[in-house]
Amino acid sequence: MKKAGSYIFSFIVSIFLVFMITAFSACLTARNIVSADSFISIAEENNAVQLTKKELDKYFSGKASSSGIPAEVYTSALTDEYIKNMINWRIMWGFGTVSDSEYYINPELEDNIDRFYSDYAESINYEKDDNYDRKVENAKNNAYIVVSNNCDIFKFSALIEHGVMKKIEPILNRIPVFVGISCGASAFLIVLLFLINMKEKKSAIYWTGTASLISGLLCSVPCIYLEASDYFSTFTIKQPQIYSAYTGLMNTAVSNFLMFSLITAVFGAVLIIIYSIISAVKKSQ
Repeated sequence: MKKAGSYIFSFIVSIFLVFMITAFSACLTARNIVSADSFISIAEENNAVQLTKKELDKYFSGKASSSGIPAEVYTSALTDEYIKNMINWRIMWGFGTVSDSEYYINPELEDNIDRFYSDYAESINYEKDDNYDRKVENAKNNAYIVVSNNCDIFKFSALIEHGVMKKIEPILNRIPVFVGISCGASAFLIVLLFLINMKEKKSAIYWTGTASLISGLLCSVPCIYLEASDYFSTFTIKQPQIYSAYTGLMNTAVSNFLMFSLITAVFGAVLIIIYSIISAVKKSQ
């Protein structure tokens, strides 16, 4: 009767353990990914600089006919390094780690705009009055807005504007706490299994291994499917740099979760093998 009771309680605890181990893997994945440094790495891995540069070239070339300002006035100042710094700044700004930055300022871009307007004014004998100064300043501000928006590859500005960041920020800030809670809960349940199976500790090893293996396999299967089917490539986002950033983020999240799930599954399999070896040794005695 005691064995039946131990089995039932072990079965119930192991079910909870499956969920806690899964939660622990998910929290570890979130901790690895949800940070400015991680997003910056994802941007670099997915060629964000070159994609953004092409979009800016396309934009300013398309506006040249209506604005009368040659695209080169802008594009010649938009170097790879500047765009990279702007992308990184927008990411850090999105995570609230910076409020302003020297990366935003582009002296060459401002000089190009100043030179163009000055040469144009001289060519038509236009007096450089307050109206002239306002036009030049507006041209610079508009250029910065266009560049900044295109470099905001994770669309933090839109997320903040629509209140999304405000809602999820408390959760993101508590990710380390969730990691600790899920880890502690998993450890508690494992200890509980050993207490339930005090007279036959090898059973606790079996139940822990089974829970780990099930959790690992349950999480690995959908991750493998998502990777094998290249699921996120079906996303429809017009701007290439934003498409690349978000699909890269999703793929990185899946890869990380798959890694933790496989480690969990292997750990569970090892425990089951250990249980089998102990059982075989005891039977032979």
